[in-house]
Amino acid sequence: MEFEAIARQYSGMLYRHIHRMVGNREDAQDILQDVLLLIFRKLHTFRGDASMKTWVFRIASNRAIDFIRQSRRRPTEALDEKLATKESPLAFTQRQAEIDALGHALDQLPAEQRQVVILKEIDGLTFREISEITQIPENTAKTRMYTSLRKLRDILADNPDPETPDKQEMQK
Repeated sequence: MEFEAIARQYSGMLYRHIHRMVGNREDAQDILQDVLLLIFRKLHTFRGDASMKTWVFRIASNRAIDFIRQSRRRPTEALDEKLATKESPLAFTQRQAEIDALGHALDQLPAEQRQVVILKEIDGLTFREISEITQIPENTAKTRMYTSLRKLRDILADNPDPETPDKQEMQK
């Protein structure tokens, strides 16, 4: 497959994935350019052991995780775009509070766990595809997902509103 065809087929999908991971349009565009350049340079090394889709997603995910580790950016902007809909002002305000709380909770997860949640729940990939992208066993991907969901549930139960101080702080 030629680079131009790969870029045309996967650029939009990769951009959306990267944007969900890093939460910022400009950073996502920069990372996408880096990913496309890397794909162009490394295309000759693609052996076909995995599908092209999982190969390019692996590159994009790794670059996004590197960026997250370096900058500690929050993914809430991407969540806003994904979850926001046309609704009443009250419903919109409630939805926005939920988005903010989820973004805050996701931000507290380690990058590898956040990656699995985004790949599964937002990008809609299978655990097999996640396994190929992250280069971890499928059962490890499942474990990370369920561990992440448990942590998210605990974080949201302890502090559902990111603007509200933690319970421990309130007791001081």
